[in-house]
Amino acid sequence: DLAPIVTLTQLQTLRLSNTQLRDITALTALPQLTTLDISYNQINSIAPVGDISTIRSLNVAYNPFTDISPIGKMILAVSTSILRPVPTT
Repeated sequence: DLAPIVTLTQLQTLRLSNTQLRDITALTALPQLTTLDISYNQINSIAPVGDISTIRSLNVAYNPFTDISPIGKMILAVSTSILRPVPTT
């Protein structure tokens, strides 16, 4: 149950690895979240994570979801920033 967490609106880092978590809908109430680890759980849908535009570090490994499209834009944004050319002096 993530209900107690939704009141922590300034929370930036959240690690919920290996907690038997199934529903992550409540995480959308955390507008400052930048780092999220929800690995090793029972999450079937990661769609709510796609609505959190502030996330820069995400670990969703070892969950039974099959559709990564909700985080597609997030992956593209991170990839673009990683692949940016290094300025020369």
